[in-house]
Amino acid sequence: MFVERAIEVKSRQKVVYTNPLCAGKGDQQIGIAVFERDVELDINEYTDSQGYYLVYHMFGGRSAQLNNIIAPGITGYIYYLEFPALKQAGLYVNNSSPHFEPINGELACVNQSFTFPFGGTDPDGDELRYSMTEPLVSPSAFSLSIKSAPYLSVDWLPGFGSTNAIPGNPSLSVNAKTGELSVTASQVGLFVFAVKIEEFRNGVKIGEVHRDFQIQVIDCPPPLSVRPDLAIAGYPLTAVEAYVCANNSLTLTAEANPNWQYQWRRDEQNLTDATSQTLVVKEPGLYTVLIAVKNICTKPTESRQIAVIADVGKAPFVLLKSGQLCADGGEVLLRAPSENAQRYEWRKNGSLLAGQTGKVLSVREPGEYELVVKDQKTGCETKSESLTITRSAAIKITMADTVVVKTNVVVRLEPVISGNATWFRWYPSTYLSRSDVAQPEVSRNIPGIIRYQIEARNAEGCNAKDSVTVILEADPIWVPNAFTPNLDGVNDVWELAGIDAYPEAEVMVFNRWGMVIYWSGKGYKKPFDGKFNGVNLETGVYTYVIRPAANFPERRGTVTILR
Repeated sequence: MFVERAIEVKSRQKVVYTNPLCAGKGDQQIGIAVFERDVELDINEYTDSQGYYLVYHMFGGRSAQLNNIIAPGITGYIYYLEFPALKQAGLYVNNSSPHFEPINGELACVNQSFTFPFGGTDPDGDELRYSMTEPLVSPSAFSLSIKSAPYLSVDWLPGFGSTNAIPGNPSLSVNAKTGELSVTASQVGLFVFAVKIEEFRNGVKIGEVHRDFQIQVIDCPPPLSVRPDLAIAGYPLTAVEAYVCANNSLTLTAEANPNWQYQWRRDEQNLTDATSQTLVVKEPGLYTVLIAVKNICTKPTESRQIAVIADVGKAPFVLLKSGQLCADGGEVLLRAPSENAQRYEWRKNGSLLAGQTGKVLSVREPGEYELVVKDQKTGCETKSESLTITRSAAIKITMADTVVVKTNVVVRLEPVISGNATWFRWYPSTYLSRSDVAQPEVSRNIPGIIRYQIEARNAEGCNAKDSVTVILEADPIWVPNAFTPNLDGVNDVWELAGIDAYPEAEVMVFNRWGMVIYWSGKGYKKPFDGKFNGVNLETGVYTYVIRPAANFPERRGTVTILR
């Protein structure tokens, strides 16, 4: 056995009574004092399979007003706890003793049913079993002498005992599973009792705690027959749950009556300084309000429960963005992440955008945008990270309107493009070395005239377009303005020097009435001989049209037949 001295570590707090007037009538003033001592035990030494116990001896006697034990003023008391071996089968045994919430200040009314939560929770999830037991007595209430177990129990007055600490019908008992106390007391007085809490793991007992307490039984009139209504600000009157948002609060309001006094509770615990008709709530829990008539010691009546659920809030989310604002327009679509049951508020430069309550926002102007998402169930808000939308730099294409190329000479199209363009496309792509570069080469086989368009885009998708006409500089065709088809072997046909370079050429000759008197077909293979249907044409002037190729300009003029 070893002895350590515990130290009080917190300022004492008064227990909050449901009906302070009754506490005064019973001369009850109970406070909460917290004592601590850190003790380190070597797990290799504390291995006894029977376990160990820890006892806290209190200096001083019990309340002299107790009505169920002998000589309470000189009867000491101790706090008793058992715990298992710290090491079993070579392994460390992790265990925590049960945890108990602070108690409410409650007084029982004689001949009225009374319940009192006296149970706890086990941090390790072990099973707790409750039973009435004997309050233990310190060996000496007014000395510092410490003794080991076993310890004596209090001396009961006749008619009292551990199972009849408060006489009644029924007498004081404890629920074996929940630890709730219940009694319908048959006499007034101040009564001490004790509850043993046994701790079981996998059906095996591993620990035990004793809790001493006392309850005052007083004579009081019947309780109010009404149950106070509760309302939640911003919720329907019938609502039984509400949400409190992060860094926010909500207000609970009890039914108003100038003759009532109020005491609010959270999770069955009386709240300090919560005695008005309204309660501002910032923490989650199960809330009720108890009412009693002012200036009369009556058993309070409790309202229905309101469950307040905490919305811890979410981290700012990232907006989904597509599109880009360009120098000459463009559009950006901002989207909220995919969530249901939401309300949306879009803001630009900190100001609400009226009418913009959809999940998608179309943006056509630069600015700083953010979205506030309101959960329709909780009413709590989550904000997006702000997103700055800017216009992309303008793309500009500078290029000559016309480029002339020569046969069998490679020419490169060289537009000047500014604005950080990274994507290019030429239309059409025919006769170009590549259609996806800024400066492609033009094929040597280009047929006459062709018009190209270039489109350039930057990484954000903004674009610009321009076009250029590429003209093949044709080989010259020499066209005589007269010939003499008189069969003398000289200039008997209309020779067109150079036309052989154009195998698709077409030549047509017309008389003065516009009638075609000669057509070469594809290629000038059989030159015009001054005849039409085998008959010599008259001497005179005739009109011609020469079409070297599909994309080449026509040549028009006149030719004279001389004989």
